[in-house]
Formats: sequence, structure tokens, C-alpha cells
Amino acid sequence: MENSIDVLKRILNKRGYKVGKYDDNVLLFTTNTGKSGRAIWSDTEKEGKKYLTDVFSEMINEPQKYHVILIYNNITNPALKIYNDYFASFFDSEIFNINKLQVYIFDHPLVPDVKIVSESEKAIIIREYGGDPKVLPYILTTDPVASCMNLKVGDIIEETSYYDHSLKCINKNRVPIITYRLCIKNNEN
Repeated sequence: MENSIDVLKRILNKRGYKVGKYDDNVLLFTTNTGKSGRAIWSDTEKEGKKYLTDVFSEMINEPQKYHVILIYNNITNPALKIYNDYFASFFDSEIFNINKLQVYIFDHPLVPDVKIVSESEKAIIIREYGGDPKVLPYILTTDPVASCMNLKVGDIIEETSYYDHSLKCINKNRVPIITYRLCIKNNEN
């Protein structure tokens, strides 16, 4: 079984990010838009405060250049509270529960291959569907796939599936089923 660091590396690669070294509970990466990234593991309160202080001290002068991912084991970790109260509004950031990193979700047979469509593709898709993206099926921001892909409200994803219509067997020799989904918040309709 993979460890959570390897799973996170695979998720970041799936997003198109370039993964760097892992050292002292911090994984370095570069996003597909060129931002420097840090994934920080904070299992204990003391450890979390130390890593937050160390990492943010180097980023605080130019927060728009960085993407931060916090990996937590306990949602009540005071380091997460400090982050949410004081830092979250400055950084492009995410918070992952370590339990979501136990299995690489895209290996599951019922999860189709997913990619975020570009802005130019998005315009074409919206035009083909009558100019209203809300006619597309939805994916919620809390969906595990949306979380792994760091989807934002309004993003459109392309899903490619090789299942037959009964969803009982994969047949890579058949023509794939391609669908598009619009990312929305839980309370939107």
C-alpha cells in the first residue's frame, strides 16, 4: 500500500504539477501556472506551529506566488485554526485530511479519467450546450474528485469512461464515453 506522501505526489502529477523533494514534513512542488508550492504535514500541535511558522516566514512577502496544501491528521489541530484565522486569505491554499490520502482515488475502477478543460475548450463546450453551463451535470466542490483536482466553482471537467452501460465491466476496446461536468458549491442549484 502506498503511503500518503506517494498518493499526494500522484495527485499533484495528475493536476499537471511538477513535484520536487520531500524533506522535514514539507513537500515542494510547482503548479501548472508556475506558482511555488508547499504541502505541509502537521500531525501534532507543536509540529504544526513550527512548520507553519517556518514555511510562512519565507512566503509572507509575496503570498500570491505560492500555493499551500496543509495535510492534517486531526481537524481540531490548533495549527489549522491559526492558519484559517490568519493566513488562509493570503494564500492560494487547500487543506487535506490525511485519510483522503490513503488511496489514490483515480485507481478506483468506478472513477473515470478526469481532466480540467482549458478556458478555450470551456467556451466551446458552453456554446455547444446552448450558452448555459448550468445545463451540464454537476460535480460538487466537496466531491473527492473535485478535492483531488482542486476544482473551483465554475470549472468544467471532462470525464472519460470505458465502462459499458451497466457499469459492470471496463472494455478499453470500446469507444470511450466522454461527459462534461460543472463544478458548483453544495448549496447551489
